[in-house]
Parts: sequence; C-alpha cells; structure tokens
Amino acid sequence: MPWKDKVTAIIEAWYPGEAGGKALANVLFGKVNPSGKLPFTFPVRNEDTPTWGDTGVISRDPVYFEKLNMGYRWYDAKKIAPLFEFGYGLSYTHFTYSDLSIKRDTDRTLHVSFSVKNDGTVAGAEVPQVYLGIDYAGEPPLRLGDWSKIQLDPGEVQKVNLVVSPRTQSIWDTSANDWRVIPDAIVYVGASSRDIRLKER
Repeated sequence: MPWKDKVTAIIEAWYPGEAGGKALANVLFGKVNPSGKLPFTFPVRNEDTPTWGDTGVISRDPVYFEKLNMGYRWYDAKKIAPLFEFGYGLSYTHFTYSDLSIKRDTDRTLHVSFSVKNDGTVAGAEVPQVYLGIDYAGEPPLRLGDWSKIQLDPGEVQKVNLVVSPRTQSIWDTSANDWRVIPDAIVYVGASSRDIRLKER
C-alpha cells in the first residue's frame, strides 16, 4: 500500500453486503465506533513475505520453509516491521491496560487476568490478546495464547480473565513423540501482536 500516507483514512470493509454503504457511512461519520482487528499481517513490501523466496517467483511446488514462523510469527522472528500487524485495529476511543496477574495451576493451566479501561469519550470494543514467549530452540518469539472482545463505555474499567491451556504452552517433543509443556513462559498482553501493553513471567 504505497499510497497509505496519501489518504486521510483507510477502512478495511471486507464483504459488507447490500447494507455496506450505510454501515460504512455510520463508521465514517462517527455513529458507529469501528472495533475490528486484523486477522493477519499486511507487509510493507512483497519481498518481506516468506513466499517471496530468492527470485519473487512463486514455485509450482513451493516449500514452506518458515516452519513454525507462520503469519505474524514470521515478521517477529525475522525482525521485519509490518505495515499493519496481526491484531491491529483503530478506534474512536483509547484503552489502557493495567494490573496484570498470572496464576499457574498444578496441571499447568495458565490464568491471566488484567484490567482494561476505556479512557476516551465514546463507547467502544477492544480485543485484548495474550501472547506467550516460550524459551525453546526454534520457537517463534510470540505465540497467541488467548483473546477476548469486550465492550466498554467511556470511563468504564473491566476485568479480563483469559485461560491458556497446557497444550498451548507446549512444544512437540520428537524424542518422546508427544507434546511437552515448557514452563515459565513470559506472558505478554497487548492490543495487537506488536502493541504489547503488559508483560510478566
């Protein structure tokens, strides 16, 4: 999107259907607060993607050599700044995050709780996301653990409780031919994969 900085606003409307015009007008004129988040990453250049390869020609028999670094993980692992990252989305209000608390059960289930406040002047929805930083060879820097969508009025604070299963904290152990939990992952909480607001081990 080399034209990004030449326009006043960008709206990703997906497949709006026959009522799409009215819905977009409501967003543009502030009747509705846009609260969507991107389910994938927009690269700055085609060359930044794992499918580009050495020549930029897509093979008829491609090899997906990125292994675990699929999607947003590729850009994190390669330290490539995306145009718009996974989980990105704007709003007519602003949200602050605080009070991160982590509890680990004996079965390794991870309970993550934190507060989100709408400190703007209009109601809106936020999608807080929990990521894990698992310290193990070959693992991507961040792995999505859980997420939730919450609605907040201006000034409202909501406690968010998310659960990360043991399986989500695991790696595939080829020697045991089974999943193995890697304990003590770093927990990151953010508004997107690059907009991290809280962090704790």
